[in-house]
Amino acid sequence: MAITELTIDRARWGTSALLNKDGTMCCLGFLSKACGVPDEWMLNVSFPRRGWASEFDVNIEFVRLDVYARSPADAAKINDSNEYSKEQKETMLIDLFARNGITLSFIGEHRSE
Repeated sequence: MAITELTIDRARWGTSALLNKDGTMCCLGFLSKACGVPDEWMLNVSFPRRGWASEFDVNIEFVRLDVYARSPADAAKINDSNEYSKEQKETMLIDLFARNGITLSFIGEHRSE
């Protein structure tokens, strides 16, 4: 079943890795987790692995995203950029995911830095 909705918890939203040691995840980390990728596979990994689809019987949506205009790379660039505010990143990611058939939403408050 394809993922059509994804929610990012602002308190757990981070940069640099799908899953960081502090428990934060980038946008592709939230997507990978929703697809069933185990935490231990995502820890300190900067980008989803294509091989995950064949190693696990999971719905790897980012493989579908990769077909459309380099979307995973675009998502990572937006997520990790220092050029945009958090609000700008949210708007850009919502648009990018929508172009790929996924309704992205953000909940909660940003963690203090």
